Amino acid sequence: MKKKEVKYGLALLSLFALLIVVEYNQPEPIDWSHTYSVEKKGPFGAYGLFKLLPGYFKNSKITTARKTIFEIEKDYADSTYNYIIIGDEFNPSNEDIVAIKSILNKGNDVFIAASYFSKEAEDSLGFYTGAKFFKDLNLNSDSLYKKASDTIQLSFVTPYWEKHNNYMFENNHLVAIFDSLEKHPDNKVLAATAKGEPIMIHKRIGKGRLFLSTIPLAYTNYYFTQQSGKRFIEKSFNFLQPNRKILWDVYYHGEVVVSTNPLRFVLENNALRYSLYLTMLGAFLFVMFEGKRKQRIIPIIEPVTNNSLEFIKTVSNLYFSKGNHKNIADKKIVYFFDYVKNHYYIHASDTAFKDRLAAKSGLEEARVNHLLKYIETIKSRSSLNGDDLIKLNNLLEDFFKNCR
Repeated sequence: MKKKEVKYGLALLSLFALLIVVEYNQPEPIDWSHTYSVEKKGPFGAYGLFKLLPGYFKNSKITTARKTIFEIEKDYADSTYNYIIIGDEFNPSNEDIVAIKSILNKGNDVFIAASYFSKEAEDSLGFYTGAKFFKDLNLNSDSLYKKASDTIQLSFVTPYWEKHNNYMFENNHLVAIFDSLEKHPDNKVLAATAKGEPIMIHKRIGKGRLFLSTIPLAYTNYYFTQQSGKRFIEKSFNFLQPNRKILWDVYYHGEVVVSTNPLRFVLENNALRYSLYLTMLGAFLFVMFEGKRKQRIIPIIEPVTNNSLEFIKTVSNLYFSKGNHKNIADKKIVYFFDYVKNHYYIHASDTAFKDRLAAKSGLEEARVNHLLKYIETIKSRSSLNGDDLIKLNNLLEDFFKNCR
């Protein structure tokens, strides 16, 4: 590789390394999506809460549940536990609803926090929810509605109410409340807004208890890092049975598989991920354009020139300049007899040379005899002039052209 190419390569590599450093040190953009993931440290993940669950449930084993409720009920048929499900919506299948009832009938506690519950779940488990937005509409003659307060105050009701224990949340984080409690008298309110709107209830089903909440965002990193939110979470979980295994669901909000890819850290970091892609692209381009076998340019070798004609002309001019016609005639005669010997296999000393040459060459005997007689004449002379040489040449050319 040339020095110039090495210099350009080092410059490109330096720029690439600088790009990695700059991208890596840029602040990570905040992920505001509602993931509820125990792996996510964003505002609405549950990383911090999940890490400190052992502090809320002392002497309890914490396990992530990565299967449907139906499968969990089968896998833990002989165990007692608290089953916690948190997500934006709770839309179980019919089999899962039957499994929930079976889990509760066996004496286990189930805690479900969601902003939306499917109608099947509400009808089967016996409760109703309504959209809080419509409750907040205050119609008057001046506007369609007055803007709701930015914050909302929640508190636990008697007998769970404690003095000075009011909890502040952002108003838009509570989108549903429990409604029509009179239709299900067994539903007991645990927590409500300052207006008395229920946001957390519980009921007994069989030997177990079902806890329901309509503010799932309260159980995320966003509120866990606030003193008010932290106390609300602690108070909520205090209702569950102590000293029992905790099954923390990661199925119903999409966190089913945790990647074990060794490149997981790189792929989760934008700067490192882009750097990896650029490296792979650069390697691909290198293989495409530089991976081919290289060799020096093959020089063009001109084919050897046939100089026979020039040589003949040179020799002829030499003989012609000397005027030695006899010498040229002798050489042409020698060439003639050599041709006859190799072509017709007839030797000049053969007694029947004339007859055999005429027969094999296909020429008339008169023409062959005339040629041979003139050759004998030339051989007998000590010198020749130009006309004699030309006549010999014409007779020989006539023979070569017409013989077979």
